[in-house]
Order: sequence, then structure tokens, then C-alpha cells
Amino acid sequence: MGTVPAIDQVACQPSQLKKVEQTMVDNFIPLTAQNPLEDAVQAVVAFINAPDWMAGRAIVQEKREVLFSPQGVQAFELLLQQYAEQPDQYEMVRQHREILARCQEQGIEPVFDLLTSLGDVPDAVIEAVMEYLNAPLWSASREVVVNQSRWLMNDDAERVIRAMMVRHRPGSDDHRDLREHLEVLQHCRTQGVEATFDQIEQLVASNPPAEVIEAALAFINAGTLDEKRQVFQQKENLLLSGHAENVFERLLAQYAERISHAAIVENHRNLLRRCAAEGADAVFDQLKREAAPVVTREVLEAVRYYIEAATLHEQRALLEERQSVLLSEAGEAAMHLVMRQVSDQPEVQAALQERLVRLQQARAEGIAAAFAEV
Repeated sequence: MGTVPAIDQVACQPSQLKKVEQTMVDNFIPLTAQNPLEDAVQAVVAFINAPDWMAGRAIVQEKREVLFSPQGVQAFELLLQQYAEQPDQYEMVRQHREILARCQEQGIEPVFDLLTSLGDVPDAVIEAVMEYLNAPLWSASREVVVNQSRWLMNDDAERVIRAMMVRHRPGSDDHRDLREHLEVLQHCRTQGVEATFDQIEQLVASNPPAEVIEAALAFINAGTLDEKRQVFQQKENLLLSGHAENVFERLLAQYAERISHAAIVENHRNLLRRCAAEGADAVFDQLKREAAPVVTREVLEAVRYYIEAATLHEQRALLEERQSVLLSEAGEAAMHLVMRQVSDQPEVQAALQERLVRLQQARAEGIAAAFAEV
């Protein structure tokens, strides 16, 4: 499960759903008259800037020949390029392009009948739908449906989700996510909420899809904070799904006897949970500001060898050989991660505490000082 794209959150706020036209872009720069695509660009811009969906329908009906032509496709591409650095405008252009694509596939009337039918949907339905769609895990979705059943278990809620689906290309992550949520609501209405979500939990507990496993491993193995952020942005729907939670549970079980590996898995699971609760941008921006050390596989392996070193002589040799890693902030952070994993094992934690103190002394005073008594 992932969050619904921000543009849909804006377009479907209760105070704005009945006047979607106010969110439309009005800063387009039409191409010059000398450009052969001028007619197509003007038609596309007119559609995007239509004052409401009724006017948008009229423009599409009137300009359908040019809007559905290769020149119309090119006009959208030009505008997408023009607004590549302006996310809100870019997303609005993209959504209108998808609406036209659905008109070509399904017909103009059915698509606009759906879009214009939302004007009488109660605000409480919109709020409940958005809360349901943005729940980070299916367990949270169950709670939303139970608490908001009055507003979600009806045709209005389904229409809102279908109208959002029109704005996304079939097969895209966003479209799949919306369709999945729609199907769950439909099952809840026919089979009951508890039975539906019990079935979902059983499916989540089964073997997770390969693409989810790959996404989780890519996130864990990303070497820097920026790389982790990039993986998250690319795989958000997969990483915030119930299947991903299952992958992390399995990895923790797999590495139950390898404390350092279990620590890094737990660290990344907690990071994803923060992203779901607080928003990824806020979390990664905060980590960036705090210059939080990133515990990579290389760091954990070095820490593991240091922990497993049987003698002080071997510990010192490892610190001298891998000091750029072990004596970094990430090295100390990795030690703390490992210690948290054995918080219920006092003897093991005491041994790790000795190694941590020596590592901290080596960072502060130098390796020779840390081993002066040896």
C-alpha cells in the first residue's frame, strides 16, 4: 500500500472537489503562431483551463479531432517538458492527458459523466475516502473502514475512487493502488469488513511478490541517504505495502542469529514506518539536516568482525585496518543498533558495551590511547 499522489489529495479535498476547475493551471505559455502545433496546443490548454468539467466536456467534444490526433499527443508532450520542473503543473497536465486517453478508450460521455457526477458527493465521503486511501498498512485500512463505514460502504465512495482512476494510466502503480482499494471496498460491501480484511491478512502472510522483495533489498542496500530516498520515491507503493512488512518480518527471522544483519533490517523497517507516518520528505529532510549516519552493509560487516574479534590484539588490528569505517559516526551508530537487538541478553550486551567504549575512546583519543593498557 502507498499513499495517493498529492495532486489527488488536493483535487479531492471536500472544499475543492465541487470546484476542481480552480485547481487548473492558468500559467501556460502558448506556442507562437509560427509553430505548426499551435492549434493542438491551444486546444490542450483550453481543455486544461476549462472552468469546470462540463466546459471541459464541451471542449473535448468540439476539439476531439485535434485533441485525439498525433499533434494533440505532441502538444501534451511539449507541455510536460515545459513544466518538468514544476510538479503541480506537470501533474495537472499529465492527469488531463490521461483523461483524454480514457475518453478514447471508453468514450467521452462515460468519462465525463463520472467526473461531473461528483458534485453532489458529501464532504464526509471525500474525507473518509482520502483517509482510507492514505492508510499506510492494510491493518490501518481496516480500522478506517470500520470507523467510517457509514461514508465508505456506499456508491458515492466508489464513484470518488473511480473518478481518481480516470486520471491515471491503467497498469501504472497509482492506478493499480486505486483499483485495489476499490475492490477491497466492494468486497467489504458484499462479504463484510472483517471477512475481507482477514482474507487480506492471510494473503499478506503468504509468499510476498518478487518485486516487493527486490524493492525491500534495494532500499536496505542503498549506500547513501540520497540513494535510499531515491529508491523510496521509485518504489513507494511496494515499500509501504503489507507485503513489504512481511518481507521485513522474514528477514528478521532469517537473521535472528546474525545480530548485526538483524539490526540493519530493523533500522530500515523503522525508517519505512516513519515515512508512512510522517511523510517521506519530512523524514529524509530531517535526517539530512541532522546528518544522521547511514549504516551500510560495509559498515555492518566491519562492526561484525570487530564484535567477533576474540582478543584485544585482534580488535586493535581491525580498528587500525578499518578505521575509516569503524571510527566513523556510522560505525558507532551500527554498534548501538546491534546493542539494541540484544537488549534482552545482559551478558552479550555487557560484552558489546566494552567494545563500544573502546571504539568511542579510539574515536576521541586515538587507537593507541584506547589500547594503552593492553
